[in-house]
Amino acid sequence: MTLVPSIANYFHVTIDELFGYNGEREHRKNEILRKAEAEIKADGDNSEIIDFLRDAAKEFPADADILYCLGYALANQLAQNGNLKVSFPNKYAEFDINHNKNDKYISESISVFEKLLTLEDGSVSQKGFAVLNLVPLYNATGQEQAAISLANKQVGIDSCKEFLLMLAASGRERSVISCSVMIAFLRYLKVNAIWTIGNDKEIRSSQKAIDLLLSIVNVYNTVIDDERFGVMHSDLSDLYASCSIIADRMNDRRKAKEFFALAYFHKSEYDNIRRSKTYKYSSWLFADIEFPCNILPENTMGMLKAFCAKFSDELKQDIKNDSEYDTQNWWD
Repeated sequence: MTLVPSIANYFHVTIDELFGYNGEREHRKNEILRKAEAEIKADGDNSEIIDFLRDAAKEFPADADILYCLGYALANQLAQNGNLKVSFPNKYAEFDINHNKNDKYISESISVFEKLLTLEDGSVSQKGFAVLNLVPLYNATGQEQAAISLANKQVGIDSCKEFLLMLAASGRERSVISCSVMIAFLRYLKVNAIWTIGNDKEIRSSQKAIDLLLSIVNVYNTVIDDERFGVMHSDLSDLYASCSIIADRMNDRRKAKEFFALAYFHKSEYDNIRRSKTYKYSSWLFADIEFPCNILPENTMGMLKAFCAKFSDELKQDIKNDSEYDTQNWWD
């Protein structure tokens, strides 16, 4: 009997699964996943559900779904609390490696995502999420070679799933997939622009940075010619929030509040869409795309709140005092 835990671990199963008690275990696992889905917050403290999922991961040590939920909760916690610290010793941003290596959530996140990558039953999307989080976490903790090695193992952009599906399709289906690919590339353009600006000490507080972000907004407005942006409302919110942060750094509080108003509007529009049953684009380029709204990630105000944590205390207070916005508990 003393060998049973070792045998279960060798076969990557629980002790109950080793003895065939799968029915009860499956029910227990589903209850855990339902609780996690209901309680993981995009815009709040996840420490209690993280504790719950830690215990669940001990109970199900080789279950990809449980481990993914724990990793997802940890990623949200890192984003909300700003655990990853950076500094500007010169022109470019550098991670504060000593701080990041000693942060308990960062260390735990790395361990969880590394284990998730080893599980055979982990889905492609779950392992993709793990890689997407592990690469910057490695870099933030001084493991640059590990980050580069993991990144180099991934498929290149010219062989990505979306691009290959477009080549495999024809007719209306190709139109739908090609438009989806365009949306994906627009989103990556947005992310890269925000990261590039944030990495440069000189540009990150300049009108040049705002102009670049607004030029990307114009691209969105060009491909969507009727202002019904669908999932891209979330992207526009991120772009305007970044502009607001930069204007605040430049001590232009009036312009910062104008950009925040646009960011808040687009995030609210995204939330309205997410509460709908289905969404169909009406812009000529995307008119073939229709999707069920329950597949959209819960983005609510969590990401905008994380962006705006970088505001000055004066701007935060201005926004909190404005009855137009429901932000009273954002920065308490």
